[in-house]
Amino acid sequence: MVSKITKRKICATLTAIAMLAGTATLLPEISGNSLNPITISADTNTVTYEVRFNREVVITGVSSDITGAVAIPSEIEGYPVVELENNLFKGMEGLTKIVIPSTVTKIGYNVFQDCTNLEEVEFSEGLEQIGAYSFQNCKSLKKIILPDSVTKIGNSAFDGCNAVTEIKLSPNIKTMGNYAFKSCFALESIDIPETIKSISNYCFQLCINLKEVNLHEGLTNISGKAFSGCGSLRVVKIPDSVTNIGIESFKNCGDVVNPIVLVGKEGGIAQKYVEEGNDITLKFMTTEEYEATTTTTEATTTTEATLTEVTGVIRSMTKEDNGKYTVKYETSDIIGEIKNVPGEKLYGLNTGDIVKITYNANNMTDITFEKIGVEETTTIATVTYHLIVKSVTKNDDYTYDFVFVDQKDRNKTYTMEKVPSFIIAAPDSLLEYGDTVDLVYDEQNNNVISIAKTGTTITETQYTETAMTTTTEFITEPTTTTEVTTTPEETTTTTEDTTATTPETTTTVEQDGEKGDINGDGKVNIVDLMTIAQHIASIKTIDNDAEFDRADANSDGVVNIMDLMTVARVVAGIA
Repeated sequence: MVSKITKRKICATLTAIAMLAGTATLLPEISGNSLNPITISADTNTVTYEVRFNREVVITGVSSDITGAVAIPSEIEGYPVVELENNLFKGMEGLTKIVIPSTVTKIGYNVFQDCTNLEEVEFSEGLEQIGAYSFQNCKSLKKIILPDSVTKIGNSAFDGCNAVTEIKLSPNIKTMGNYAFKSCFALESIDIPETIKSISNYCFQLCINLKEVNLHEGLTNISGKAFSGCGSLRVVKIPDSVTNIGIESFKNCGDVVNPIVLVGKEGGIAQKYVEEGNDITLKFMTTEEYEATTTTTEATTTTEATLTEVTGVIRSMTKEDNGKYTVKYETSDIIGEIKNVPGEKLYGLNTGDIVKITYNANNMTDITFEKIGVEETTTIATVTYHLIVKSVTKNDDYTYDFVFVDQKDRNKTYTMEKVPSFIIAAPDSLLEYGDTVDLVYDEQNNNVISIAKTGTTITETQYTETAMTTTTEFITEPTTTTEVTTTPEETTTTTEDTTATTPETTTTVEQDGEKGDINGDGKVNIVDLMTIAQHIASIKTIDNDAEFDRADANSDGVVNIMDLMTVARVVAGIA
């Protein structure tokens, strides 16, 4: 951080915007060189600020909640305003419009987070960086029009901006952080400039109405789950320059009836990704094939009618509002879903039936279900464990490694490795630190049957140092068992966990103020862990730059659950 020569709590003013005949007129700027507060209207709010050695101003705080439309002053005391400090307007629900002057080059993290009624932001040329979480959950924001000067967007910067219908990225943008535009539900199209070399993890996840994605030559990487859950996507043209497509980048974008088509060069990464991924919800076409089968000037998935077969076990048949059915089935590789199935196609079928499904991707009336058997059921003894997630790690083979804490005995931990994703109740809502779960375990076959989230519990007093520093192997010593079948809908289990006592230990690591040692006392322990947890929960924000840097264990520019889990593993002696 740049050194400062003065920290003033003089009252500079945020300029209120008067709306006249549909145009925004700024009231005259008031200089901040008076030692007394200056009020220009009933809605005017004073700010605190810092003047740095280079004679540049950083606005550090707002004295009270503001409402309506507000313009940031371009200068204070004759010095340019260049930065909006972290958390400046966070949670101010009365804010409806913000005008950012051309002098501002950086918006810190969390600046406008949870400003749920913010509808409009005017960015000016000169802005270079938009910090992590800066506009997260601005649910009323309609458009994001970025000036050409913007080069960096931080993690989750616009995550949860549900109403955004238009995003115009800077042609000079170089970095878009993880989750940058996640859950922009209303967004229908996006053009990603050629300056972007890598699309980050989860960048556009759950943009459910996104229909068109324009990628350009120069792009080399599409990271894991970048477009997962974009259910309206049908065609994505993959540039020849792309050398990597991450795991589940297009998961849940299509289904077996309406697969998403990746278009690319023959023998290229798109073809390899589709063929080696063994995902029947994806389809590959060469550029030439796609152009030959396209019937309109718009990108469509219109192809020649082909028959596809898949064999699996019916798990559910749900009647929708349109009178048709959604069928969920399970194969050895996936849990699939087919929508809009006519009811007459399902006569005589039940859950648990093994069927061969034959369908024409372009005509649902041609779909057929041929019953070829019934899933064998066996009676097994299970036990339910009531646990809290301590850490979760995703492996390259689509399995997960878990460390759990017993809900009743926090000194007891369980480790589970290589848990298949299909047994997790909601794999797309990945279990995180503090989630409570019911884990159903098959003792006879030494298998996990299901892991279902029941809630979330993170408080200051919940985890003691002893609870976070002991580890045992997974213990299967239930006091009671119940007879159930392997059919998921019929599985019912009740039990109480056994109580085992493990020695109380304390783990500290000499770090000399390095990563994880937030308070700089030379140790990584429960105090540091709770500091990160409080920051994530917005109980007590880490404002000190040095402490924030040490809390950012993975050095990605944000302090989040991943840093919490990393430090927790150190405290627990796992890492």
